[in-house]
Amino acid sequence: KGIKFNVLENHSKFVEITKLDRNKVKLQVHKSYQEKIKKLKDFCDGLLKEIKHPAPRLAILNIKERIDKIMRGKE
Repeated sequence: KGIKFNVLENHSKFVEITKLDRNKVKLQVHKSYQEKIKKLKDFCDGLLKEIKHPAPRLAILNIKERIDKIMRGKE
């Protein structure tokens, strides 16, 4: 039940943990990584413009979707 903080401590360089209340925690990507992740998204957008074949396009879209999930942060 709840989040094992020892697991999250390993990722503290990457994820910012904000305690909202007694049993709610918000995870957000550190600002320093947000810029790098944005560059990665822009790179994916550039690839999508160039690549017309459906298989690699699907892979790139999946990557973008995962990036979006990470950036939104989980509550």
